[in-house]
Amino acid sequence: MQVNVQTLPPVYLAGASFFGNPFTSHAAWTEENEIGLLWQRYLSLLREQTPVPSGEEAPRGEFFELHILHPGSRLRGEYEVFVGHPVQLSEISLWPLPFSLKIIPPGEYGIFWLSGAAAAEDWTENLELPAGYSLDSSFSVLRYDHRFQGMDRLDESLVQIHAPLLRH
Repeated sequence: MQVNVQTLPPVYLAGASFFGNPFTSHAAWTEENEIGLLWQRYLSLLREQTPVPSGEEAPRGEFFELHILHPGSRLRGEYEVFVGHPVQLSEISLWPLPFSLKIIPPGEYGIFWLSGAAAAEDWTENLELPAGYSLDSSFSVLRYDHRFQGMDRLDESLVQIHAPLLRH
């Protein structure tokens, strides 16, 4: 799959994180695995901070899911998953203690969309990167907006991937 290479500024996020193997209790892309539980915890924190309009389950907007590997990740299957929403740098100190903060680093990213269950598959194998680029596999970024319809409507959903790139 072809990617659109873009240079992106840093993105400041407020959210929640999990460290470990997110698939020990349930397979990928279910609301019952550790990533699904993390989203539930984060959205609960967010609803407490910013009430949503009646009839809506979650706040609207742009959300990110980061998968951050460490040196032992490939051996043990453990890594950090962070979910959150963008905040202005000037607002970071306003978020209460239960929220974690992350910065998606500035740099060059391969941007592309995945539909439905394709987002749960290993999309790294099918990337067509421009000459002179390779994938930085130390982390990945999934961006959710109004095109993601929920886990119960995965076939109707789109997720944007921001794949960090290294230039050679």
